[in-house]
Amino acid sequence: GGSSDAAAVILGLAKLWKLSFADEELVDIGKALGADVPFFLKEDVFAFGKGRGDELAKLGWNVNLWHLIVSFPVKLLSRDIYEAYKKKRSSGLTNKRGITTILSPTVRKVTFHAITRILRNDLEACVLDKEPLVGTIKRSLKIINITHSLVSGSGPSVFGLCNGRKEAERARERLVKRFPFVRDKGWH
Repeated sequence: GGSSDAAAVILGLAKLWKLSFADEELVDIGKALGADVPFFLKEDVFAFGKGRGDELAKLGWNVNLWHLIVSFPVKLLSRDIYEAYKKKRSSGLTNKRGITTILSPTVRKVTFHAITRILRNDLEACVLDKEPLVGTIKRSLKIINITHSLVSGSGPSVFGLCNGRKEAERARERLVKRFPFVRDKGWH
């Protein structure tokens, strides 16, 4: 998404121009561009975000996850999704679950299934309201045995968590057959 792209540009320009930044300087630059840009500027695989999501605590989890990312030809503007979220939040329609203790940086051992139970995206409901196809993709992932999926950021892309490479490859094949617009490209 846009945040990872912004981080890649920052890191790429720093390398191209042979600039050296302390970690905190990079984080400050990232914060100015977006709340979750700092996450992509760090080498931490898992981190707990506080505040706007830009205050990060490394979790140090050692678990491998495979992601099946579904990107499709729908355009959603982040601005519209965030405006919808602000309206829902101000009307009391969002439900904040207390997961701070579950995601505490002191928790060292975690499993695939534990992660699938605690991940969430507060923007997802707004994305589903604006674009029904996103919900169709999520339901289709469940049909092909990807039991946990989330909208990525402000959408419309969706990612499904897989327990291993073979599971991800099988799911990709089934999804490409089911939806011709899901391209069979970019698989690593």
